[in-house]
Amino acid sequence: MTRNQRRAAALAQDLRSGGLQASDLSDTDWDLLLLAADLHDPRSVPLTVSSRVLERAMQRTGFFTESAASSSRGERMVMTAGEDAVASGPVLSL
Repeated sequence: MTRNQRRAAALAQDLRSGGLQASDLSDTDWDLLLLAADLHDPRSVPLTVSSRVLERAMQRTGFFTESAASSSRGERMVMTAGEDAVASGPVLSL
């Protein structure tokens, strides 16, 4: 998994568990989640977004495919947080 794939999965887990509120997310993190969920409406319901991200991560589809990782599609999306940035909470094991 790429760094952004891991970050999207971790953010989705935190949203799903209630450890993180959508209002706490930066625009960049919300955009990453929308990309990973394959949703285009920024007004999407956070629980729906997190569920779709986690489903895609577990199924390794869309943003979480090997080809998406190798093409660095997601790596171009979120580069502002720095190399050491890590979402709080456990990281999804695939």
